[in-house]
Amino acid sequence: MAALPDDYTLDVSDPQVAVHFPADPGGFFYHHRLLLAKLSAGRWVASSPDHELEVVDLNTQRHRILTRRTPFPADIRDVVYAFDPINKVDLDRIKRQARAMVVVLGDDDGEEMDETVWVFADSDSNRLGNTLTVDQLQHANLLGNRGLVEIDGTVEAIEELSSGDVEKFVEKKKGQLGDLRVIGSHKDDKDRRFIPFPDAMGLLRQSDFPDWGFAGPRAAREFLTSIYESGVDLGAYHLQWAKNSNVNTQSSVCHEHKNLLECIRSKVRIKWGDVRKGVGRAKCFKTANVQKY
Repeated sequence: MAALPDDYTLDVSDPQVAVHFPADPGGFFYHHRLLLAKLSAGRWVASSPDHELEVVDLNTQRHRILTRRTPFPADIRDVVYAFDPINKVDLDRIKRQARAMVVVLGDDDGEEMDETVWVFADSDSNRLGNTLTVDQLQHANLLGNRGLVEIDGTVEAIEELSSGDVEKFVEKKKGQLGDLRVIGSHKDDKDRRFIPFPDAMGLLRQSDFPDWGFAGPRAAREFLTSIYESGVDLGAYHLQWAKNSNVNTQSSVCHEHKNLLECIRSKVRIKWGDVRKGVGRAKCFKTANVQKY
């Protein structure tokens, strides 16, 4: 398609150029090219707006450098054959084709290339390691090689991996990080075990167990969400509770509440425990919830 006055270049990190085609019969004297794999100085495997690959030699071809997500230069925008917006799936596909073309042209060491795939990455998900479908990936929110996707009302983490690394990735998740009672390994800038409470909240998940010993709603979710939404940390919450409830700070109830909060705080922030998934922790939350009133 020809670029229109309000059209922009692609919103991708790969270099882009407009290559001069003075003899184009359709009047598109500049063709938009996406540079995908460098062969040598000035020589690239590039994609056309039709997603066809070719070798472009910028040393011999007149061209204009384009920047990411900006309007085409005003003096050429009416004569540019430009890309339509490209989705992640198509971009990944033509990048893989470009890498294969580099090998075919002999500008690579010839090592076997693994295809990259997007897989489900939550350690407590029954989809862990499964490859996303094209439709699922198109509806995902991606940032680099990680992202989130909503499946059947549940938001799950996803990662982009080499197809040859998927099996090891799953084993690691099920082993070191696969215990449902933990939320991963986290350390501060001094290499001490620690995770801020707001960050931990985003990692907590609720899992259903057939032998769960309590009926009704999970107290952990209600209790932690109320603290999180109040804008205070677990330690500060006890002081806020004591002040608002007018409880005697020397009473056994106040001491018990403080101890319960300290147990929960240390479990979340230092031991990285997913406090929604322990029966003993559930007892702590139920007791703390009763004391709120």
